[in-house]
Amino acid sequence: MQLLIESGKSIYSIYAVMALGFAVKILETLFYKRILRHSENIENTRNKYFVQLRQRFENCYRSNSGVTNIEVFVDKYILKIKMLGISWKKWNNSMLFIGIICTSMGLVYGYFAYTMKMLTGVAANNIFNGIICGAFIFLLYYFSDMEYKKNIIKINIRDFLENSYIHKLEASTERSANTEKLSEEEKQKLMESINELKKETERIENSRKRKNAAVAKSFSKDNEKLLNDILQEYFS
Repeated sequence: MQLLIESGKSIYSIYAVMALGFAVKILETLFYKRILRHSENIENTRNKYFVQLRQRFENCYRSNSGVTNIEVFVDKYILKIKMLGISWKKWNNSMLFIGIICTSMGLVYGYFAYTMKMLTGVAANNIFNGIICGAFIFLLYYFSDMEYKKNIIKINIRDFLENSYIHKLEASTERSANTEKLSEEEKQKLMESINELKKETERIENSRKRKNAAVAKSFSKDNEKLLNDILQEYFS
């Protein structure tokens, strides 16, 4: 520890932790800024989170014949948006944790420098740099205001679901119902046509049978008359 403090590497380690916090904040900001941009055009975006959002909402709507509490649905779905498998809240809280580490490192280094009878300036320099780096991280956390961006994304999602997508699903459901109703009517008309065709076929068949019977009867009378004429001529 004494060598670390005397060589000045203790201050570099504080700066390294601060740089880590700065890098984390940049990655987090870029990621959720992209999510925010896609949330402004949810209907046409191909972002995987919003494609899944549309699919989940549609499945929920069709399975339950509607969505009674869209706000709860949105709150639950927001929790599924993660960067590198880590939730929004953990990324945001990591900044506070890094800020505390920076400040603590400066205080610890300053304490050891003081107890080891080093120059007062060495202890003060470590404490000062730790506090400055920690304050920088805290200010970065405060001014980035990720909670505000999160609320905007939630508002955009709710606006899309409540004012656009749910009406589209209702219209689609109504069209499907009308199509099913029309299909039932068409089935009924088809059955009526089949029954009429059967009746017409039976009528034609009965007519044909009566005609054949009349022809057969006429043919029998002519044969009987001809036979009688032949017998009379033969016996006369």
